Amino acid sequence: MRQLQEEGVCDERVAIAGKSYGGYLSGWTIGHCNLFRAAVVMAPVGNIETHYGTSDGGYYADPYYMGTPPRIDREVAKQLSPMRCVEKATTPTLFMQGADDERCPKCQSEELFVSLMRAGETPTELVLYPGQDHHFLGEGAPSAREDAARRIIDWISAHIDRPAAPLEQDARQTAGEDA
Repeated sequence: MRQLQEEGVCDERVAIAGKSYGGYLSGWTIGHCNLFRAAVVMAPVGNIETHYGTSDGGYYADPYYMGTPPRIDREVAKQLSPMRCVEKATTPTLFMQGADDERCPKCQSEELFVSLMRAGETPTELVLYPGQDHHFLGEGAPSAREDAARRIIDWISAHIDRPAAPLEQDARQTAGEDA
């Protein structure tokens, strides 16, 4: 992104958005940098440790993705989870989720949302779509798809011109440990 900015392809008004793995990546990113003016995190894996037991596929997919089959390595799961650093995030973040999602259950978005909301003043919102599953954005009810598209545009538009806030620091970073 910095290279694109230096080349004049984009300016500092950049947002991040993603769903499923993209939601995981967006959720992880906001806790690790402040390059984005707004974020939209949809149907994420927010806590790999709990996803392992709450997702319809976490018990076999999560160890594989982390390279720890056949069982989950809970310490690795904690290290790789967006939950680890979400409370340091300063990027205004909209969470969106199908309420009936079994691939990335709604508890994944709820945990990230509550943690960010209670951590400070970062603007955040959670939208749950009743009757919708993991595919609410692309294959869900037309009303859900229309609402989601409108909310994404509105959220980014509302926050894109605000200066990026500094990323909150924690004791691990102050002590020089990798966060």
